Amino acid sequence: ARGVKGAWARAWRAVEMFSAARVHKWQRANVIAVLMEDNLDDIERLISMARERGAYFMVQPYGHLKTGSRAHLCREANVSAGLLKLRRKWNNFLSNPWYLRRFDAFLNGGVHGCRAGRALFNIDSTGDIARCVESRPTPVGNLFRNHPTTIFRRLRGASSGNTCTDCWYNCRGEVEALYNPSGLLTSLPTLFFDTGDPEAR
Repeated sequence: ARGVKGAWARAWRAVEMFSAARVHKWQRANVIAVLMEDNLDDIERLISMARERGAYFMVQPYGHLKTGSRAHLCREANVSAGLLKLRRKWNNFLSNPWYLRRFDAFLNGGVHGCRAGRALFNIDSTGDIARCVESRPTPVGNLFRNHPTTIFRRLRGASSGNTCTDCWYNCRGEVEALYNPSGLLTSLPTLFFDTGDPEAR
């Protein structure tokens, strides 16, 4: 809906409605922004706008795999430090500090050690299962047609020798944070002690 008249206002209205519809304190409405070449200075305003609407905020860097273009990658220096500063300032900014610390590494060549196909995988609306969201054109199986052991074996095969450094999406970085003692520790308040209120983390 980018560029469609009224889309911005309607998207924020939807956030308000999701926040208001929460039944349990542990339920959340999250706003996720994609960090690009031209919006680093807008991140704090987006965090504030989310908080005003009772929502949480997360960020991930632009990934070139969807478009084939690296033109939109953020080229600013010290992105991680700036995001970590915002994380300390805003209670509703949920992105794991371990994940945020690696933004600079991703923007300057990539983060090694991708666990796609082992710690995470993608299931689409038809039940097709792929190593990751960017591997959807080459699924390893289907939830409705293949036995779980077959899917597991194929996922392991698809992840064998994985040297991909092409993304640092939330689905990857937030999961990989849990495999690191520091990342796991900093995720615990978000996972277990959240009140459902972005004002009171």
